[in-house]
Amino acid sequence: MRLEMISAGQNLREDYLWLANLDPAIIQGLLTLLSASVAALVALYIAKKIYPIQKDKDREIKIDEEKRAVYRDFLKNIDGLLNQRLLDTQVEKMRAINRVKASLNEVSIFAHKDTADAMRALYVFAALLSNRLSNEADFGSESQESYAEELENANMAFRIAINAARIELGVAPLENIAELAILTSRPNGD
Repeated sequence: MRLEMISAGQNLREDYLWLANLDPAIIQGLLTLLSASVAALVALYIAKKIYPIQKDKDREIKIDEEKRAVYRDFLKNIDGLLNQRLLDTQVEKMRAINRVKASLNEVSIFAHKDTADAMRALYVFAALLSNRLSNEADFGSESQESYAEELENANMAFRIAINAARIELGVAPLENIAELAILTSRPNGD
């Protein structure tokens, strides 16, 4: 048995003896070819498996950036709508309303249904409150109660819309959201 093993080892050595007799330039060329082949296979793997995954992630990041911009624009326009009482002309007031509607349309394109619904509700409550602010010259006690209710509804819609957007963007919802408000003072400065 030992004799057979020695014979097998000698056969193996004899089978690969030709490698020792090769010119080093040929061996170097073969190793270069082998390393280039491995590099090509790795590049092919990356191109087929990793690159599409990275492109999807980049696309998601780009969409989230666009959503952030759309949501920011919408909330800025809501603020402008609620401050329209400071605007001089009816034309400026209509422009403020149209800016909110246009940005709400953008929200509808990008947002998930829950977020879009929350933003639409915010628009409705903010429009009601804005109308109240534009049309009320004096705030009697009955009018003040109605204003306080509309203000609370608008603030609650604002909080819900903010959290819906944050959740959709993968950001934790605000726990202490009671501090957020779209409008905190009454038109007469109280």
